[in-house]
Amino acid sequence: MAFRRIYGADLVAILYRDLFGEAPWDRFLSELRLQAHCDRCGVLMRRGGAFTYLAGGPIDPVNAHLGRTDHSHLTNLRADRVYSGQELGLGPENFLRVVRMQEVDGPDLLLWIARSRSDLRAQDAALLDFLAPLVLTAVIARIAHEREQRRGRAEEQARGGLGIAWILTDCDRFVLDADRRARRWINEGQLLWLGADNRLRFRSPKAEAMLELGPALPTEQPQACWLSTRPPLQMMITAASDQYEPLLGSSARFFLIRHVLEPDPQHPSLLASLFGLSSSEAKLALHVARGLSLQDAGDTMGLTQETTRNYSKRLYAKTGARGQVDLVRTILNGINVLAPNM
Repeated sequence: MAFRRIYGADLVAILYRDLFGEAPWDRFLSELRLQAHCDRCGVLMRRGGAFTYLAGGPIDPVNAHLGRTDHSHLTNLRADRVYSGQELGLGPENFLRVVRMQEVDGPDLLLWIARSRSDLRAQDAALLDFLAPLVLTAVIARIAHEREQRRGRAEEQARGGLGIAWILTDCDRFVLDADRRARRWINEGQLLWLGADNRLRFRSPKAEAMLELGPALPTEQPQACWLSTRPPLQMMITAASDQYEPLLGSSARFFLIRHVLEPDPQHPSLLASLFGLSSSEAKLALHVARGLSLQDAGDTMGLTQETTRNYSKRLYAKTGARGQVDLVRTILNGINVLAPNM
């Protein structure tokens, strides 16, 4: 049985193959120009009340021909219908085809192709009609992908501030995924690394023993050990959560590694904004948090005993601390200690 080749099928393959790359639309639009024998093509996305460049040529040919800055002629187009340049009021010499694609509460797009010297063919319009829903689906997927990337970067930055890293392996120690900090430690090869067989290895004998014993099942208790005292690294190993089981099986392992950071509160401006302190009050609080008595902190700053006493009263009132020990605890538990590690 012979199968008829679908016109534009190879364009679909290119569209989805490059979708999550750095330049997801370039090869697709380049191939579209070749297949439609057009000079220009592109994708526009509506943001607010206007369609702006998403991919392809940065010039909207419709507005370029009409000399218009508003987009009412485009926002009034019916979705899933291919329009010619003449239908848009461009005149018979403007060889253009454009189709609008819309998703409820989602992207609003235009896919267009244009020629300079001869009109487009009926099959070119049919090609746009065929590609429109596929391009819309691709853009929706790309937007979701970029959203997850942003979320992942934000979460990784937050974990980094807390000194936390993670590794996911299968039951045979093969690394399936890891965050940036864990990969850096693996690449450095001092405390953990990939062996000649590409399996995860640890310098700590206890960590190695934990890998041999498990846990391998979700019902088993997590285990913990020190990977190192210098730098101070603690590790917990547990079975991967249920969300991984369909792909990895129930024996996947999740490693949570924490760099036990020595509290080093810096950034007096952050401390000041957190508690409404003056610059001098914040600096005095930081000196106290680093182990100085109030009097020694005042002497370090060149303050008189009376000024130091006044600052300390305001510190206790603004932070709610009930004494110097409580003040130090309040400062070391504040978000300002994370800033040097972000």
